[in-house]
Amino acid sequence: MNRQSPGRRAALAGAILGACAVGAAAGNDSAATLENALAHCAMIAAGEARLACYDALVNSRTRSVSPSSPAAASSPAASAPPAAPQASPPPTKEDFGLSPVQKQKTHPLQKQIESIKASVAGLGTSSIGRMLLILDSGQSWELDSADPVLAVGDAITIQRGALGSFLLTTPSGRTHHVRRIH
Repeated sequence: MNRQSPGRRAALAGAILGACAVGAAAGNDSAATLENALAHCAMIAAGEARLACYDALVNSRTRSVSPSSPAAASSPAASAPPAAPQASPPPTKEDFGLSPVQKQKTHPLQKQIESIKASVAGLGTSSIGRMLLILDSGQSWELDSADPVLAVGDAITIQRGALGSFLLTTPSGRTHHVRRIH
Protein backbone atom coordinates (compact mmCIF):
# COMPACT_ATOMS: atom_id res chain seq x y z
CA MET A 1 0.00 0.00 0.00
CA ASN A 2 1.33 3.42 -0.94
CA ARG A 3 1.28 5.66 2.14
CA GLN A 4 1.33 9.39 1.59
CA SER A 5 1.44 12.27 4.02
CA PRO A 6 -1.80 14.19 4.56
CA GLY A 7 -0.25 17.27 2.90
CA ARG A 8 0.75 15.25 -0.17
CA ARG A 9 -2.73 13.70 -0.37
CA ALA A 10 -4.31 17.14 -0.16
CA ALA A 11 -2.03 18.49 -2.90
CA LEU A 12 -2.78 15.50 -5.10
CA ALA A 13 -6.52 15.85 -4.47
CA GLY A 14 -6.32 19.56 -5.38
CA ALA A 15 -4.47 18.73 -8.59
CA ILE A 16 -7.04 16.07 -9.48
CA LEU A 17 -9.90 18.51 -8.85
CA GLY A 18 -8.10 21.05 -11.05
CA ALA A 19 -7.63 18.37 -13.68
CA CYS A 20 -11.31 17.53 -13.57
CA ALA A 21 -12.16 21.19 -14.09
CA VAL A 22 -9.75 21.35 -17.02
CA GLY A 23 -11.18 18.11 -18.36
CA ALA A 24 -14.71 19.43 -18.13
CA ALA A 25 -13.69 22.60 -19.93
CA ALA A 26 -12.02 20.50 -22.61
CA GLY A 27 -15.35 18.86 -23.44
CA ASN A 28 -15.69 21.78 -25.85
CA ASP A 29 -14.16 20.66 -29.17
CA SER A 30 -12.26 23.89 -29.65
CA ALA A 31 -8.60 23.26 -30.52
CA ALA A 32 -7.53 26.27 -28.44
CA THR A 33 -9.34 24.90 -25.38
CA LEU A 34 -7.69 21.53 -25.84
CA GLU A 35 -4.25 23.12 -26.20
CA ASN A 36 -4.83 25.17 -23.05
CA ALA A 37 -5.91 22.06 -21.14
CA LEU A 38 -2.84 20.12 -22.32
CA ALA A 39 -0.57 23.03 -21.42
CA HIS A 40 -2.15 23.15 -17.95
CA CYS A 41 -1.48 19.43 -17.42
CA ALA A 42 2.09 19.77 -18.68
CA MET A 43 2.82 22.50 -16.11
CA ILE A 44 2.02 20.22 -13.12
CA ALA A 45 5.29 19.19 -11.48
CA ALA A 46 4.11 16.15 -9.49
CA GLY A 47 4.01 13.05 -11.69
CA GLU A 48 0.88 11.53 -10.15
CA ALA A 49 -1.04 14.78 -10.36
CA ARG A 50 0.09 15.39 -13.97
CA LEU A 51 -1.06 11.88 -14.93
CA ALA A 52 -4.39 12.43 -13.19
CA CYS A 53 -4.81 15.67 -15.15
CA TYR A 54 -4.17 13.92 -18.48
CA ASP A 55 -6.49 11.05 -17.50
CA ALA A 56 -9.29 13.46 -16.58
CA LEU A 57 -8.79 15.29 -19.87
CA VAL A 58 -8.95 12.10 -21.94
CA ASN A 59 -11.93 10.76 -19.98
CA SER A 60 -13.92 13.96 -20.44
CA ARG A 61 -13.21 14.02 -24.18
CA THR A 62 -14.07 10.32 -24.56
CA ARG A 63 -17.40 10.82 -22.77
CA SER A 64 -18.24 13.89 -24.87
CA VAL A 65 -17.77 12.01 -28.17
CA SER A 66 -18.81 8.47 -27.26
CA PRO A 67 -20.70 6.50 -29.95
CA SER A 68 -23.88 6.43 -27.83
CA SER A 69 -23.96 10.20 -27.27
CA PRO A 70 -26.45 12.24 -29.31
CA ALA A 71 -23.71 14.65 -30.39
CA ALA A 72 -21.71 11.81 -31.92
CA ALA A 73 -24.72 10.34 -33.71
CA SER A 74 -25.69 13.63 -35.34
CA SER A 75 -22.14 14.70 -36.19
CA PRO A 76 -20.77 13.53 -39.57
CA ALA A 77 -17.24 14.25 -38.35
CA ALA A 78 -17.63 11.62 -35.62
CA SER A 79 -17.66 8.81 -38.19
CA ALA A 80 -14.80 10.23 -40.27
CA PRO A 81 -11.30 8.83 -39.72
CA PRO A 82 -9.10 10.96 -37.49
CA ALA A 83 -7.00 13.55 -39.30
CA ALA A 84 -3.24 13.17 -39.36
CA PRO A 85 -1.56 15.15 -36.58
CA GLN A 86 0.01 18.42 -37.65
CA ALA A 87 3.78 18.34 -37.87
CA SER A 88 5.49 20.58 -35.34
CA PRO A 89 7.70 23.33 -36.72
CA PRO A 90 11.38 22.41 -36.90
CA PRO A 91 13.53 23.55 -33.97
CA THR A 92 15.46 26.77 -34.48
CA LYS A 93 18.74 28.13 -33.15
CA GLU A 94 16.90 31.13 -31.69
CA ASP A 95 15.05 28.86 -29.23
CA PHE A 96 18.10 26.91 -28.06
CA GLY A 97 18.63 27.44 -24.33
CA LEU A 98 15.15 28.65 -23.50
CA SER A 99 13.26 26.81 -20.77
CA PRO A 100 10.39 24.53 -21.81
CA VAL A 101 7.91 27.08 -20.45
CA GLN A 102 9.49 29.86 -22.53
CA LYS A 103 9.48 27.70 -25.67
CA GLN A 104 5.91 26.55 -25.13
CA LYS A 105 4.70 30.13 -25.49
CA THR A 106 5.82 30.23 -29.13
CA HIS A 107 6.17 26.57 -30.22
CA PRO A 108 4.09 24.18 -28.09
CA LEU A 109 5.09 20.89 -29.79
CA GLN A 110 8.64 21.65 -30.91
CA LYS A 111 11.49 19.10 -30.81
CA GLN A 112 14.69 20.02 -28.97
CA ILE A 113 17.99 20.86 -30.63
CA GLU A 114 20.89 19.07 -28.95
CA SER A 115 23.67 21.55 -29.83
CA ILE A 116 24.50 24.70 -31.76
CA LYS A 117 27.67 26.02 -33.33
CA ALA A 118 28.25 29.75 -33.43
CA SER A 119 30.96 32.36 -33.33
CA VAL A 120 31.56 34.89 -30.60
CA ALA A 121 30.42 38.34 -31.75
CA GLY A 122 31.11 40.14 -28.49
CA LEU A 123 32.29 39.76 -24.91
CA GLY A 124 31.08 41.53 -21.82
CA THR A 125 30.08 41.22 -18.20
CA SER A 126 26.65 40.10 -17.00
CA SER A 127 24.64 41.90 -14.34
CA ILE A 128 26.12 39.64 -11.65
CA GLY A 129 29.71 40.15 -12.81
CA ARG A 130 30.23 36.96 -14.82
CA MET A 131 31.66 36.71 -18.32
CA LEU A 132 29.02 37.24 -20.99
CA LEU A 133 29.20 36.02 -24.59
CA ILE A 134 27.18 37.53 -27.39
CA LEU A 135 26.93 35.14 -30.32
CA ASP A 136 26.62 36.00 -34.00
CA SER A 137 22.97 34.89 -33.78
CA GLY A 138 22.27 37.58 -31.16
CA GLN A 139 21.96 35.17 -28.23
CA SER A 140 23.62 36.11 -24.92
CA TRP A 141 25.16 33.40 -22.73
CA GLU A 142 26.66 33.77 -19.25
CA LEU A 143 29.69 31.60 -18.35
CA ASP A 144 30.03 30.06 -14.90
CA SER A 145 33.70 31.11 -14.82
CA ALA A 146 35.76 33.48 -16.96
CA ASP A 147 37.84 32.17 -19.85
CA PRO A 148 40.74 34.58 -20.49
CA VAL A 149 41.64 32.92 -23.82
CA LEU A 150 38.17 33.19 -25.40
CA ALA A 151 38.06 36.01 -27.96
CA VAL A 152 35.70 37.64 -30.45
CA GLY A 153 35.50 35.56 -33.63
CA ASP A 154 36.14 32.19 -31.91
CA ALA A 155 33.93 29.33 -33.09
CA ILE A 156 32.20 27.70 -30.11
CA THR A 157 29.77 24.83 -29.56
CA ILE A 158 27.02 24.83 -26.95
CA GLN A 159 25.35 21.51 -26.18
CA ARG A 160 22.83 20.16 -23.72
CA GLY A 161 24.26 18.78 -20.50
CA ALA A 162 22.75 16.78 -17.66
CA LEU A 163 19.67 17.96 -15.79
CA GLY A 164 18.87 20.82 -18.16
CA SER A 165 22.31 22.40 -18.10
CA PHE A 166 24.27 23.67 -21.10
CA LEU A 167 27.98 23.24 -21.83
CA LEU A 168 30.09 25.56 -23.99
CA THR A 169 33.20 24.14 -25.64
CA THR A 170 35.88 26.59 -26.79
CA PRO A 171 38.20 26.12 -29.80
CA SER A 172 41.00 25.06 -27.41
CA GLY A 173 38.76 22.32 -25.92
CA ARG A 174 37.90 23.95 -22.58
CA THR A 175 34.37 23.36 -21.34
CA HIS A 176 32.24 25.78 -19.30
CA HIS A 177 28.73 25.60 -17.89
CA VAL A 178 26.68 28.39 -19.44
CA ARG A 179 23.23 29.89 -18.99
CA ARG A 180 21.28 31.70 -21.66
CA ILE A 181 20.43 35.28 -20.76
CA HIS A 182 18.69 36.46 -23.94
